[in-house]
Amino acid sequence: MSAIHTAAMFLEISTDDEEQQPTEIESLCMNCYKNGMTRILLTRVPFFKEIIVSSFTCEECSWSNTEVQSAGRIQEQGVRYSLTVRNKWDLNHEVVKTDYATTRIPELDFEIPAKRSSHYKES
Repeated sequence: MSAIHTAAMFLEISTDDEEQQPTEIESLCMNCYKNGMTRILLTRVPFFKEIIVSSFTCEECSWSNTEVQSAGRIQEQGVRYSLTVRNKWDLNHEVVKTDYATTRIPELDFEIPAKRSSHYKES
């Protein structure tokens, strides 16, 4: 996909841009099989990459689902990030990871393997 085409499809996240609205699509609820509403927004996170933010809500059964997915291509080489928590303020950050990343906290014997759901935020 060319840079010109990508730039037109993916806009920077901005609270000032009133034109940046999600696309709404009526779609089937996988819980009750009635119609619900899917909202999709293609956007670019500054200093990160292009993403697809989607949410589904069903007024019939109140089921909902929210996802953030990568819209960019998978890079050939991975990157390793190591973070050190020195005080409680260091925990006041959100970490966004792809489905292909593994998160490890060795001190807690905790691991979130790659290719799991991206429905959760890690702080």
